[in-house]
Amino acid sequence: MVGGGEAAHRKVGGLLEAGAAVTVVAPLITDEIRALPVRIFERDYQRGEVASYRLAFTCTTDTEVNAQVHRDADAAGVWTIQI
Repeated sequence: MVGGGEAAHRKVGGLLEAGAAVTVVAPLITDEIRALPVRIFERDYQRGEVASYRLAFTCTTDTEVNAQVHRDADAAGVWTIQI
């Protein structure tokens, strides 16, 4: 999950219920996400890092970050979903 706000929190909860191992990457992360059993990287998304995941969700208000994640995912053959 690239994004750490309320919308990301709702999606992360559903992913955890489905049994997913979730990583959250965002410079700002809500306390609600921090309370969940997820791996957290409290920083900006780093170009290309999405290649190490099977599926990526973008949940930011920054259209350039969302676009970069999508471009990186396409290049690496990783599915992306924008929330």
